[in-house]
Amino acid sequence: MPSDVSFPVPWIGIAQSNRSCTCEENAALRKAGGRLETMAGLLEHVFSVEEWDEMGRTGVFGEDARVELIEGRIIDMNPIGDWHASCVSRLTNLLVPILQGVAIVSPQNPVRLSRYTEPQPDLALLHYRDDFYRSRRPGPSDILLIVEVADTSLKHDRTKALYYARAGIVQYWIVDLNGERVIDFTDPAEDGYRAEREVRVDGQLTFNALPQIKLTVAQIFG
Repeated sequence: MPSDVSFPVPWIGIAQSNRSCTCEENAALRKAGGRLETMAGLLEHVFSVEEWDEMGRTGVFGEDARVELIEGRIIDMNPIGDWHASCVSRLTNLLVPILQGVAIVSPQNPVRLSRYTEPQPDLALLHYRDDFYRSRRPGPSDILLIVEVADTSLKHDRTKALYYARAGIVQYWIVDLNGERVIDFTDPAEDGYRAEREVRVDGQLTFNALPQIKLTVAQIFG
């Protein structure tokens, strides 16, 4: 993926701008302490995970708010529809018994990718810990697989592949409900995943970090 590709991202702030950041600008703003000049000459504030956590503790967002932190910007997530919810529940139900004591199945919980990015994927497989990450958020080295379920969010979930790859997440799946397929991303690099394959309903999925575990796409779709 070329480094000058930009990603329009909605965000919450003092002044909104239609400007999007290139990869180089995102890196620069991190070094500059989280401030970026907009086209109108105003400064956007780029939130850190520490500020993000404080906003959560002080009740800035309502209990039912669906938001996540991506490159310092607060992103509104799409509401979860019935089909989406059913798929997440089915996948969780499939994985929990076969991974008992081997990995932790964490549905719709936050993971901390960097100081400025803390998404809330539909499902994450984590290295097993007896405390179930009670004392800290899971980070990149803890994550075996991230799964996003897409019914209306396919474009955004594809964009998130860059952030997951940049963080070194070894494998990323998008369950495309409308396309009846799973898009399997592997081999992460700074500019995105180097390998991408499409697995249809009659295909089989392999967990790179847990090769002994097999799952068919048909099982996910039911």
